[in-house]
Formats: sequence, C-alpha cells, structure tokens
Amino acid sequence: MHLAVKDVNTKLSRSAKRFNYITPRDFLDFIRHFVDLLIEKKEELEEQQYHLNVGLDKLKQTETSVIDLQKQLTVFEKDLLAKDKAANEKLKLMVHEQKEAE
Repeated sequence: MHLAVKDVNTKLSRSAKRFNYITPRDFLDFIRHFVDLLIEKKEELEEQQYHLNVGLDKLKQTETSVIDLQKQLTVFEKDLLAKDKAANEKLKLMVHEQKEAE
C-alpha cells in the first residue's frame, strides 16, 4: 500500500507539478476509514442474512402448514367420497321410486 501511494504521488508530481505529502496521520485515517467500511459491510451482510433467515423460517412454516392441509384434505376427500356415494344411492332410490310412481 505504501509503495502504491508513493507511485501515485510520483505520477501526480510529474503530470500536475504537485506533490502530496503523506504523513503517518494520513495512514491512520486510511486505516480508520478501512475499519469503518469493514464494519458497514459487515452490518449489511448481517442484515441480509437476517432477512434470508426470516424468509427461510416462513418457508418452513408454509411447508408444515401445507403438509397439515394435505392431511386434512385426505380426510375430507374420504368424507366427500362417502357422502357422494350416499347421495348417488339416494338419487338412484328416488329415480326408482319415481318410476314406480309413474
């Protein structure tokens, strides 16, 4: 990093006839800025991870509720088939009685 700053200063002094003095304080500011940026990015990643975990939890809850609903559906289907069979028998009986009445 130090050599890169030195090279940029050399190029700047050649092209713009200026020289930037780099002091230890500048390097401390650079390190502080780097640490601040690191903390910011870490917080962003933690927030994204939190949102992903919330989404995964909701997907798991949805999966369990779908499984429960499927179990209820099979029970209801059995009841529906039984009632449908009873209704068909009653309809046949009504048709038979109507034919007898005619």
